Amino acid sequence: MEMNATQLASDLLLQIEQVLRLIGIKMNLLPKMQKRKLGLRF
Repeated sequence: MEMNATQLASDLLLQIEQVLRLIGIKMNLLPKMQKRKLGLRF
């Protein structure tokens, strides 16, 4: 059973989009946490 190239690409793009969103959220949260000096690690 072969995967469609377009299906594979769209799945990959969806995964990348989710990862980028997670990274964006962490980048937004990190400076706030550093200001509060919370010792939280992701």
